[in-house]
Amino acid sequence: MKLSSSRVITFLILFTCNHYAQNSNADVKFRTLQDYLIVVSVQIAASYPCSDNDSNTLEFILDTGSNTSIITPETALRLRLQAVDRMELMTANGSVVSHRSYIPHVQVGTKAVSGLEVLVDELSELRRLDKRIAGILGQNFLSRFNYLLDYRNQRLQFVDDVQASFHGTRLAVELEENCMIVRSEPQSNKNKSLRLVLDSAASNLILFGSKQELALECIGDSSWAIATNTGRQRTETGVLRQLRLANETLGHLPVAFLTTSVRQSADGLLPSSLFRAVFFNNQEGYVVLNPRY
Repeated sequence: MKLSSSRVITFLILFTCNHYAQNSNADVKFRTLQDYLIVVSVQIAASYPCSDNDSNTLEFILDTGSNTSIITPETALRLRLQAVDRMELMTANGSVVSHRSYIPHVQVGTKAVSGLEVLVDELSELRRLDKRIAGILGQNFLSRFNYLLDYRNQRLQFVDDVQASFHGTRLAVELEENCMIVRSEPQSNKNKSLRLVLDSAASNLILFGSKQELALECIGDSSWAIATNTGRQRTETGVLRQLRLANETLGHLPVAFLTTSVRQSADGLLPSSLFRAVFFNNQEGYVVLNPRY
């Protein structure tokens, strides 16, 4: 099979450290793993239109930091999917080659996508946490809709009303390789702003590069273990005095500094779980942190 162009996913960090509009038809309840990984029920079928006998409801990790969706080999076998080609799957630790397929029908709540591209991977670190995880739902599904991730009430709400107004810290989004990047304010006049992927599958702030390279004001010094699809490694850590995102300020924020040979499109990963909720407006290209309707 031919090797196609690469896809990028963010890695999973395996360590611990208001009221909104109601629309019951568009709401999807979710559960969390490790208090930050979002697990949603996904209806998938190997044909379209699908019948009840052809449909499978499986549990997926919702990952805003992954530009594609991924399924396990067991899920691919269950759906009798045929591999189209092979593709390089990039992580912060390196890359792996995965088979690529297309699922005819993928649905979450009332929202569905036909012919969704998926890569096949063992997802061993995720399945070590929960063997029920059948895949990752990435940006090639999520970027088609506007939605609210409400951590406080553990619900995903799709927002069809383009006039819906959410008040809060509004940040413009830059799209690179289909990943959503937001900019922080410079920590001081010695620093530049940071370009951070808003990532629902990262548990802590991750910056690509050393403390010296980034010249950030940090306190403390220790190490954390991180895990990705390609393995585990340890990395230097600290506590960032503050991270400012427009008028939102996060103080004394644990951070890991990851030095990697893999080219990164951003300066790091910003966990969406740091906020009570996040509204994603993919239609107009912005997000709202801690929104109020």
